[in-house]
Amino acid sequence: MSLYDGLFTELTTNTTTAGYLAGVGPNSGRVFPLVIPQKKDGSQQVPCVVYSERDVQRQVTYCGTDGLARTVVQIDCYSKTYAEARDLSKAVFDVLQDFQGLLGGIVNVRAASLETQFDVQDFEPGLYRVSQSWVFWHVE
Repeated sequence: MSLYDGLFTELTTNTTTAGYLAGVGPNSGRVFPLVIPQKKDGSQQVPCVVYSERDVQRQVTYCGTDGLARTVVQIDCYSKTYAEARDLSKAVFDVLQDFQGLLGGIVNVRAASLETQFDVQDFEPGLYRVSQSWVFWHVE
C-alpha cells in the first residue's frame, strides 16, 4: 500500500475532515488524485480534496537505501466559498500536522508537517482553493 492509499483513507474516514467531505465516509468520492473529475449529474463535486506527489527522496546509506522516504505532497482544498475552502484546509491541517503512526491504518509515517500554504485563484468559475504543501517521512 502506498502513502496515497493511507492519505485517502485518513482524509475520508477521520471525523475532522469527513464532515467537510459530505460526511459519507470512504465512499464519498470527494478525495481525488491529481484533478477534480468532471461534473457529476451536472453538479461540481465540492467541497473536495485533491492530492498529488511533488517530490520523493529516498535515504541512501553505504549499504543501499534504508526504506525511509521523504515525500512532498500537494493537497488542494476546493469549495464554492472561500470560507469553506479555508475551513477544509484547517481540518486537513488538524488531521495531518505532526502526524506519527499508521496513516489511514496503512502507511507507517514517522513525521508529517505543513511546508507551505497559500490561496490560489482557480480557473473554474465559482471555485475557491487553498493549496498546501506537505512533507511526509514514511517507510516504503
